[in-house]
Amino acid sequence: MTGCCGSLLEFMAATDVPTDTADALLTRLRDELGVRGVAYREPPVRLTGGYDTLTLRFALDGAAPPMDQVLVARIFPDTPLVGRAEREAAIHQAVAAQEYPAPPILHMSNETTAPGAFIVMPLVEGVTLRSAMGNPRMLWRSAGLLAGWHAQLHGLDASGLAPDERSKAMADWPRMLAQQAAAAEVQGFGPALEWATRNAPTSGRRSILHLDFHPGNIMVEGGDVSAVIDWANGTTGDPASDVGTTLALLTMGPVEAPRLLTPALDGVRSWLARRYVKEYLRLNPLPPESIRYYEARRCLTAMLHVAIRRSGSTLGERDQYAWDGPAQIRNMTRRFERISGVKLPVLPALIRS
Repeated sequence: MTGCCGSLLEFMAATDVPTDTADALLTRLRDELGVRGVAYREPPVRLTGGYDTLTLRFALDGAAPPMDQVLVARIFPDTPLVGRAEREAAIHQAVAAQEYPAPPILHMSNETTAPGAFIVMPLVEGVTLRSAMGNPRMLWRSAGLLAGWHAQLHGLDASGLAPDERSKAMADWPRMLAQQAAAAEVQGFGPALEWATRNAPTSGRRSILHLDFHPGNIMVEGGDVSAVIDWANGTTGDPASDVGTTLALLTMGPVEAPRLLTPALDGVRSWLARRYVKEYLRLNPLPPESIRYYEARRCLTAMLHVAIRRSGSTLGERDQYAWDGPAQIRNMTRRFERISGVKLPVLPALIRS
């Protein structure tokens, strides 16, 4: 979960940024901005999160406005992500143009030479809502903030965004997942994929989607939302898919906490999810069965990716995967069965000892 926030608690050590990456980024910026004298006023510092991107905070000396402020670069270093910088920039610009709180894109580069394609945006001041929820007042307000800004996102005009590869894949995702399972020789997911194909909702209205909308990607300052960040999964489609995904993230997403605190934390997460969906549906009524379907879809997709990874297949999978922990596997397989009535395969390779 990548962020472009101003809290020092969200930063990683500066030594986490390889020198060759910092040098390559500066060289590209000099070339593309047409200013050879640009240098780092603040060298790159890595921001926490991100499983397939490198997110850096830095500042330039010698750059003209608006590049003369503290900046964040999201770098897409992997070849399979060609074109992603352009897609993410388009989502940012579409929502920012409608006065939705997303940081504007100041520079975008599709070049795949080192350090990779990237986008540059201003640093957003504040802390994540997840951090702010340590304050009981913000915890109480968090469900309303999530629901309100999510419903507002789905009310934006999506007509300026052409269907992209992600939205097309989402429309045909059971067949795509079946092909991935077959290529990796992963067995046992056929009944679940058949259920997903049979029960797919009739397409709802076309909205702008975030698909990673949770407290870690909501920035707050002074008690209000200052920005929604990390639009890596942004696309267009049925808003119910965004709500179902958020429910899975709120209740089953990976959270680091001492084991003794897990029961209390799970109770808070369930409470937050219930309040979020109740408030969202008050603002923007959607078919509850569609939301449950997409929640199940998020579970199925994650578990199939885990199975593919455990099978030893690469298939372009990331080196890290946030949903690969025992708690996520247990909770998501149970939730999928509860919604669908279909058991996911229990494979020795799928469960860690």
